[in-house]
Amino acid sequence: TKFGQNNILTIPIYLRYCQKGEKLSTISTPFCQECDPGQYSDVEGPGVQMSCTKCSKGQYQPESGSIDCISCTIGRYRDVESSKRICDKCPDGSSQNNTGSSSCNSCPLGRFRDSTVLKLLDGTINDGNICDICPVGQYTNEIGSKTCISCPSGKYGKYIESPKVSWSPIAGLIRPDCLLTVGSGWKNFGK
Repeated sequence: TKFGQNNILTIPIYLRYCQKGEKLSTISTPFCQECDPGQYSDVEGPGVQMSCTKCSKGQYQPESGSIDCISCTIGRYRDVESSKRICDKCPDGSSQNNTGSSSCNSCPLGRFRDSTVLKLLDGTINDGNICDICPVGQYTNEIGSKTCISCPSGKYGKYIESPKVSWSPIAGLIRPDCLLTVGSGWKNFGK
């Protein structure tokens, strides 16, 4: 501390350029402040702005002072900007097979998703990336189904001829496929 011209007290201030993960602040010291969770900055030096960039939909960042955001993994989504919370799992009846998604896709007719079912029909893990097909003799009658419904009593599930076995199932039926038909190519699944 020293007195300068006209006996005015002068205090030296040492400035530094802001680093990645920081924003410029003129309100408080230090003049470089960390980006808040849900935001980031990948700029350093004289190009640093007074605000950080918000994480986009489909991303999140739980830490302050970050240089990027984390994309949602498959089977998850985030539908708001500037999120600091990990992405939500797709709800039952929907799936998402892309990373960085802001929404999930409703299961189409003939498919379903129930998060309590740990494995899909083909034996793979149910991580929310796809909707499973309804087993043979079951169907869905609406988009976004959480479960499949058994064909009604006296109704049949469709089978087709295959070169390797005498009959193979067509899974993923929709309601009109449960027909009251007797004869070659149909198998009774009703109770």
